Amino acid sequence: MRDIFLSMEMEDLKVDRPSYEGLEKRVKELEKELTKRRQAEQEVGKRYDLEAKLIQNSIDGIVGVDTKGNVLLFNKGAEKIFGYSQEEVVGKINVEELYLPGLARDVNRKLKSPKYDGPGQLINYDTEVLHKDGRHIPVRISGSLLYDNSKVIGSVGYFHDMTLQKQTFDKLRCSEEKYRTILEDMQEGYYEVDIAGNFTFFNESMCNILGCSRDELIGMSLGGFTNQGTAKKGYQAFNRVYTTGVSASGFDWKITRKDGTKRHIEASISLKKGTEGKVIGFQGIIRDVTNRKHMEEALQESEEKYRTILENIEDGYYQVDIAGNFTFFNDSMCNMLGYFRDELIGMNNQQTMDEENVKRLYQISKEVYATGNSSKIADWEVIRKDGARLWIEGSISLVRDTEGQGIGFRGIMRDVTDRRRAEKELKKAKEEAEIANRAKSEFLANMSHEIRTPMNGIIGMTGLALGTELTKEQREYLKMVKSSANSLLALLNDILDLSKIESGKLELEEMDFDLRNTVEHAAEIVAVKAEEAGLELTCHIKPDVPTAMVGDPTRLRQVIVNLLGNSTKFTDKGEVGVKVKTEKEEDASVLLHFLVTDTGIGIPPEKVETIFKSFRQADGSTTRKYGGTGLGLTISKQLVEMMGGNIWVESEQGKGSTFHFTARFPLNIRETRETLRLKELDLSGVQVLIVDDNATNRLVFHEMTSLWGLVPTEVADGKRALAEIKRAFESGRPYQLMLLDLQMPEMDGFEVAKRVKEGPFGSDVEIILLTSLGQKGDAERCRELGISGYLLKPVKQSDLLDGIMLAMGCPTKEKRTVITRFSIQDARRRLKILLAEDNLVNQKLAVIMLEKRGHQVVVASNGKEAIEILDRERFDLILMDIQMPEMDGFEATQRIREKDEKEGGHVPIVAMTAHAMKGDREKCLAAGMDDYVPKPIKAEELFSVIERMAYKSQDKTGEKTPPLFNNSKVPDREAINP
Repeated sequence: MRDIFLSMEMEDLKVDRPSYEGLEKRVKELEKELTKRRQAEQEVGKRYDLEAKLIQNSIDGIVGVDTKGNVLLFNKGAEKIFGYSQEEVVGKINVEELYLPGLARDVNRKLKSPKYDGPGQLINYDTEVLHKDGRHIPVRISGSLLYDNSKVIGSVGYFHDMTLQKQTFDKLRCSEEKYRTILEDMQEGYYEVDIAGNFTFFNESMCNILGCSRDELIGMSLGGFTNQGTAKKGYQAFNRVYTTGVSASGFDWKITRKDGTKRHIEASISLKKGTEGKVIGFQGIIRDVTNRKHMEEALQESEEKYRTILENIEDGYYQVDIAGNFTFFNDSMCNMLGYFRDELIGMNNQQTMDEENVKRLYQISKEVYATGNSSKIADWEVIRKDGARLWIEGSISLVRDTEGQGIGFRGIMRDVTDRRRAEKELKKAKEEAEIANRAKSEFLANMSHEIRTPMNGIIGMTGLALGTELTKEQREYLKMVKSSANSLLALLNDILDLSKIESGKLELEEMDFDLRNTVEHAAEIVAVKAEEAGLELTCHIKPDVPTAMVGDPTRLRQVIVNLLGNSTKFTDKGEVGVKVKTEKEEDASVLLHFLVTDTGIGIPPEKVETIFKSFRQADGSTTRKYGGTGLGLTISKQLVEMMGGNIWVESEQGKGSTFHFTARFPLNIRETRETLRLKELDLSGVQVLIVDDNATNRLVFHEMTSLWGLVPTEVADGKRALAEIKRAFESGRPYQLMLLDLQMPEMDGFEVAKRVKEGPFGSDVEIILLTSLGQKGDAERCRELGISGYLLKPVKQSDLLDGIMLAMGCPTKEKRTVITRFSIQDARRRLKILLAEDNLVNQKLAVIMLEKRGHQVVVASNGKEAIEILDRERFDLILMDIQMPEMDGFEATQRIREKDEKEGGHVPIVAMTAHAMKGDREKCLAAGMDDYVPKPIKAEELFSVIERMAYKSQDKTGEKTPPLFNNSKVPDREAINP
């Protein structure tokens, strides 16, 4: 380095021929100069090193850039702020990458503005920069331009991280906002005043309490809202706080708001001090207690009022302490016990009772004290001062202190001596009446049993006789006998039901049942009468109606039969029908809406309200013309209301009536038998043609078949049916099934079926004929025409489904018989049944009925014989009479259940008895029986129960449900009995 500087100096001298002395002298001078320069350079180097260390170790980030923004300087502070290392930044990135978009240019503009022109001028700027990880870092920038001989060569920026300050500021701002919000949301008024009492700060509630705006209130004093006396009282309170330094609360003042209304306020006062601890004013809370004051005044007035009431009531009112000493009582209490006030005060209530009643009252009071619950009704005996005894009825409740601790008792006492005496007399009369009522009930039960037993034989045997070959005259006689017997039975049932209703002893059962089966069964009961009257009977249950229910199907069926029977009786032509839809469905129950319609004579508007009353009809003359007692609608109304529903009627004279009723039932999640049957044979996609001139029937069959997956098409007459059969065949999608009505105008069902079978378009279609009028010989004609099935309307959904499954499961050419409701029933599972019955007529009747359905029957004449037979043979079902010699049905059932428990298994037992009074069903079920059928036995009801029991027994044994139809031969019936 020295040689370089020496050569530079020699070159500067430019001496051509120096003298030696001069040269030596010049060399020495140069050496001195060089030494000074080196010393200066060392000083500069030390300062540079110091500055570099200061720059690198500065807490603030320092960034230097050239005029193009390229970073030339980046200290450790900058590394911390921006997240980059010096190696990543210096000479490699532009300063704009460290700023938010556009911010670098904004800073550059500020540096170049006239305000900052010239060396040494700084800008100060609060903004945000970008951290390497994308975060925004709040900073304060101090920046200046760098000059070289008045030329800008770059700029330098000092970045101070403001994160901590910003967080602190944000917390402070949030805190202020929080407490300001709290103050503004307070219902109480908050105030701050100076030493003179003038408002300096207050919240919105303060303005509302005083009725002023913020601008009006600032600078005012609280004394401006009070009178002179209250203002003086306020001044003394503020002065006392100022003098003692102790805060105060609970000051009550009256103020006058700006609008002139008077208010009561309650205030607190505390000192407000400045930063140096000097008192600068007061602050506090003001609460509007006007309402509380009014309530206190009202309470005081109420106490006075109720004290007056207590003193004037006839009942005795008292209060005692924990020990039972009287502390307060009214005049009636004194009069009741026969003491003066001075005598009774402090006296113990035990002194007014004997030992037994003391113990009784002690137990009642002990329970009240332990639970805190009042004893609303208690009775005990007291002894007056004169020795007379009184029966008292009263209430006892706990008296508590302000902390909730029991300190005594209070109560009301009423003299019920006369009433107790009357109750004893009434109880005696009631016992006598109950004895007489039991005797009457036993007589009624016995008479019911004695009447039902022969009635069962009369009705059953008449029905069997009607199924045999008879002359026309014999058939007419037997029909009259059966009709009379049914009328007598219906009257007996109505009278018994009305008796139960009026005595409040009629109760509904709770059991699983299928709604569709119940409704269709009800329609089937009325079908014969409708057929005889030449009426179309329809049964329409909407597809969305759930069918698995819990309730009383017998009573529901009774209501529907009553209404349908009533409509049939008062309709000469047209149709009657029942429709069910969902009114409201909830998670566990459903409210159903039933409509029974007819095209009959109608009801006059003024008579609508009377038809639901006992022994009343719309017109007295109708009783002579149409018959009936008028009890059916009365009983129906009571039953519907017990089912949680209502009943009403809409009617127009000459155009018919619609009876509506609603009923609520819990839902049963059990899968219906129809669902299980559908799983056995897939009917989805089967093309079915529905032919019926009645629109309601078409709708019902359309909904049923759609529900099962079939694809239905509807037409209203035979001509359209033939055209549709041809169209479908030619389109390549022929119909596989036809549901064909028999009675249609122009072309009946037989004629349509004949043309379809003889023609080239529908010879393979399965036809099920539907009719309301079954005639002898129809079955043979169906067989000749190749018709697969013949069913009577209204068709049960289950029968229609089974008929379709039988028809579709076996081609027409292979069928050996026509499918009817009887063949459907015969094709279902047959059971081995044990019949325990002592009456020979009923034995024979039951055996014939059961065997006609294909069941195998073994008869036992009493319970003992039934048990002996069970030891030798196994049965699917037991039909058990109750009243039998040697061993009745209850004892026999108990023995069978004991055997089941020891050996395992469960054979269903159905009570089949003439005991049909209240509680008889419950007794049977409690004895271990599974179901109950009253006599006289109705075939449809009996077989419905048998089918249900067979279905349940399969579930209990855990066996798979057997096929719906067994392989036994379907009986060939020459005639179809409608």
